[in-house]
Amino acid sequence: MVRIFLEGKETKFIDYLIRNTWGGRPLNSFELINAGGWTNIHLIANKFKENTDVGGTNLVIFDADTLQNEGGFARRLLQLEEKKVEHGIDFKLFLFPNDQSDGDFELLLEQIVNPNHIGLFTCFSTYESCLNQLNANAPTVIYKTPMRKAKIYSFIDAFLKSRDENEQMKKGDWFFHRSEYWDFNSPNLERLKDFLLPHIVI
Repeated sequence: MVRIFLEGKETKFIDYLIRNTWGGRPLNSFELINAGGWTNIHLIANKFKENTDVGGTNLVIFDADTLQNEGGFARRLLQLEEKKVEHGIDFKLFLFPNDQSDGDFELLLEQIVNPNHIGLFTCFSTYESCLNQLNANAPTVIYKTPMRKAKIYSFIDAFLKSRDENEQMKKGDWFFHRSEYWDFNSPNLERLKDFLLPHIVI
């Protein structure tokens, strides 16, 4: 059994890649587990150990995050290696966006949007610049810059959709099956592919 531990938000993405894009394993050969973040590993240490005891493989895919939110690639890597030792667990690790840089899942998504629609992010950048200018002209900071997740949501929301599709989006469906939105042949996915493929290909 291959157990893949995720922070939660990217579960549908990884599931889609395995089942539909990279020709992965049968349904009962891997399990996606929502860990809720790197600080919660101690709560699910038994799930790592159970799988190791039966000869399974544990994969962890988390955000590297940035120095601004107490993360960053080098720091998160060290923290997770310490978790291994502290809780006596074993796993192979990949950190979004590319297992070498600071960032997160949403940054990777920005990098794999369909090139035909990259201009939508230019619109969003203009909005961010406007907020920064308004803050600069005010006595104190009034407005916060939207999180990257809001940028991805706005990207998907910009496309015309049916009422049912809008409801799906509100429930967290980011339509990974639509090549109109995403480019799953992007070179920005190569490192993730190299990490997952040896464990998911039949």
